[in-house]
Amino acid sequence: MKMKKKLLLMVLILFLVPVFLSGCANPKAETSSNFKRAILNYMKKNKEIYLVKNIATDNNTINPDLILFKSVITRLSKAGLIKKYIKMETAAEQGAIFGHGINTPKPFLIGYVLTAKGKNNKYISWYDGYFLKVKIARVSSIKIDNYTNMNFAGVKAVSVRYNIYYQPLKWYTSLSSKRTVIPPVKNAHITLQLTHKGWRVSR
Repeated sequence: MKMKKKLLLMVLILFLVPVFLSGCANPKAETSSNFKRAILNYMKKNKEIYLVKNIATDNNTINPDLILFKSVITRLSKAGLIKKYIKMETAAEQGAIFGHGINTPKPFLIGYVLTAKGKNNKYISWYDGYFLKVKIARVSSIKIDNYTNMNFAGVKAVSVRYNIYYQPLKWYTSLSSKRTVIPPVKNAHITLQLTHKGWRVSR
């Protein structure tokens, strides 16, 4: 009798485990793992898996990039990857800006340019001939905060709120003895829709 019960229990376990696993692996289920997978696939496809800083290389006061990314600029400068682009303003140019009475040329910071060493670094490049494009980290994980069910013309969809966490790239951390902290992106938003293959980004 006991033997029969054991056999029945084993058969029941062997039957239920695949059913349970198939439910967990269902790509159409509303689960955090499915949402994460859809978001990461989208980021990889659109080359957003890396955290990229597009820094304006001029010293235009209208554009705050040089102040906003000061820590990045400092590291690149100290490592000899970029250098200051200085122009000597003539007396006439100085007078046009600050008024008459300036008689000697003065150095004026135009911005930053790549050095030969910087041009050979695969993580740094020019973007649109105006910005310095620098990869400093990659996505380490995504945490789903919450989601809201939606429907568009009969298509099932969800509005997802999530946080992105980054891992600094080794080449960037090696530029300084200071601890590198990359703050996460909080409360990011994306819309996912359900397809016959599972969830995908609706954009």
